[in-house]
Amino acid sequence: MGIIKLLQLVLLAIACLYTAIVIAQTSVTITVPNGARQTFQGFGTSQVDFAYTNAYQQLQQNQRDVLTKLVWGDAHFKILRLWFDTKISFLSSGQLVVPSNFSAGYINSGIITDALQAGASTLLLAPHGLPVYMDDGNGQLSDAYVTAYTTQLASAIKKIKDDYNIIINASGVMNEPNNTIKKSQWASIIKNFRTALDSRGLQNVKIIAPENANCDGGAYQTFDSIKNDVTAWNSLGAFSTHSYNMAADDNMVNRIKGTGKEYWITEASANGSEISGDAKAAASLASRVLNDFNHYVTHWIWFIGYATADPKDDQTRLIRYWNNPFKYEILQPYYYIKQLSQTFDVGSVLRDATSSLEGDMLWTYGSRPQLTASCGKNPDGSWGIGLSNYTANDFTNSFYAMWAHTPAETFNATIKINELASSGNIVMNIYRSNSNINIQSMGTIVMNNGVVTVNNISSLDLITLRSVSTTTNLVSEDKNYSILVYPNPFIINFTLKFSSEIVIKNTKMKIYDVSGREVKTISIASNETIINRDELQNGIYFYSIINNNKKIANGKLVVQD
Repeated sequence: MGIIKLLQLVLLAIACLYTAIVIAQTSVTITVPNGARQTFQGFGTSQVDFAYTNAYQQLQQNQRDVLTKLVWGDAHFKILRLWFDTKISFLSSGQLVVPSNFSAGYINSGIITDALQAGASTLLLAPHGLPVYMDDGNGQLSDAYVTAYTTQLASAIKKIKDDYNIIINASGVMNEPNNTIKKSQWASIIKNFRTALDSRGLQNVKIIAPENANCDGGAYQTFDSIKNDVTAWNSLGAFSTHSYNMAADDNMVNRIKGTGKEYWITEASANGSEISGDAKAAASLASRVLNDFNHYVTHWIWFIGYATADPKDDQTRLIRYWNNPFKYEILQPYYYIKQLSQTFDVGSVLRDATSSLEGDMLWTYGSRPQLTASCGKNPDGSWGIGLSNYTANDFTNSFYAMWAHTPAETFNATIKINELASSGNIVMNIYRSNSNINIQSMGTIVMNNGVVTVNNISSLDLITLRSVSTTTNLVSEDKNYSILVYPNPFIINFTLKFSSEIVIKNTKMKIYDVSGREVKTISIASNETIINRDELQNGIYFYSIINNNKKIANGKLVVQD
């Protein structure tokens, strides 16, 4: 072998060794202190009211059902945000009309009906634009029209209810009003809007405001101006911002903590084209969700759920579709948010979390955390944990390139939940998503006294953990044993595990549907059995476990995709 060739091989080996050192795993500790915080009330999405509505209307019902099931069913979204153009609606004569892009795009097209039937439960109106005659000449709402604007908006909600039998549950004031509504106007706007709603019999409509584009100084000032007016504050249903460049932060936490107000993220997205399996887009979404969970957010809404494909702007969508012939593609951010929705149920009580690497793990101007983590306790007693790695060797899209961390890092994260310090062993199901890896089961991991370590959290990974549901009830007088049913909820199969104290004898597990009809009986021959879902459809079931002709346990079982 020539000396030059030998030298090349040596240099290559050194380079490989250097690379291995560069991507060596970094250890991080995530600490979750004692103390329940806000209750998560669900994910949501808006649907556009223009350009794409004819396409949706042309779909067959079974095609629409595919799209709606993915978002409102499988991903458990609850909030549908509806755009409403005030420039068209609010006429200078004082009259108002329901814009045709609203009636055609949402009502006639079936978007609202389909979403409600598939699982949506909250309709949020998103007014946007400023009528020309209400402009003070500087692009801002004239003081003289504050009352007229809010009165017209309340009348529009009433008209939608009366003319179309559509009940709006919550309403914004104006989308991203940063430069259009003055800080000095906000208290009057909220009070006038509440009065106008109440006088029309719309007391149940929540006011969600201000919906600023970012959580920044302007949002703080607006919050303070509303909070300092007692009547305005009491009239406000929830404070709201968007989650783009500057997500929720400690300045907002310090303001909203202890007030009892909900905090809604009413829009989050990105812009530009999107390739299949785009894990950068997906990790950006997941990192912002987890950041916002750590900062008192109760509701989290994406920009567009499903719409026809747009090669220049598919970043705004979770699902893109085509007509003639109908086909659709699920984009990677969908899988990440679905994974989070299966980790943090509606009703999950969220906790704070801090990192030994980056403290508050804040997503804001100039800061993109490398690893973001959050934690919550679900209504069924299970614990959910999310970890999002936002590092990569390159970030080509300008939205993601700003302040993102390069090169790629791999983390070993130790999570310490102080509340569980004396809880013993807790079995947790672990899942992973990345580019074209969609909510992949990684088996189980055991948390011991509130501490669990997750290794090999790779570039752009979303890793979630959820403990086995605590819905198994021991019904025998002898409680010196344990029975685990996990994962629960489950997708393909679950494990039934008895502690060693139980002697298996004529043991059966009976599964019943919600009507009480027995749908499956499984004979158990060992202390640990894997049971396939087989013919079980998605839904809630109940089970009982019989051993030696005696019922020893019962509980709830959830089957899902």
